[in-house]
Amino acid sequence: PDNLQALDGMKKVTLEARATRLDEAGKVLIRVGMRNASKEVALMAHLQLRRRATAGKAGERVLPVYYSDNYVSLVGGESRTITIEADAAELKGERPLVVVDGWNVDVKAANSPVPVELNVNAQVDHWAATGLPVVANTWK
Repeated sequence: PDNLQALDGMKKVTLEARATRLDEAGKVLIRVGMRNASKEVALMAHLQLRRRATAGKAGERVLPVYYSDNYVSLVGGESRTITIEADAAELKGERPLVVVDGWNVDVKAANSPVPVELNVNAQVDHWAATGLPVVANTWK
């Protein structure tokens, strides 16, 4: 069917993630390496750069930000490195934090100079029920 309900049956995939930081000419460059060590597909992994708030919790988003890629899907065994660029001033003196969400994505951060955490509130199972009907494609 055209309703995408079969995606709900996908197994959860834990991505291994590590991020490093390079400061250069007033810019912050963060390289995030992600690896899918499972045999399943990790669907639509999405990254956000945030300011790290107190007690290690995610603070406000850093904007504007430029990503080399985003909303990436990784097949089993695949790795990807994504570069994030922002003005250093936009961190407002706080440390950076990278949060990740996705359709069936969890994240396990390795010992990483820049912390990488799961963006729990953006996960599909936290989306509010909209009550909107799913309508089949009628385009011909």
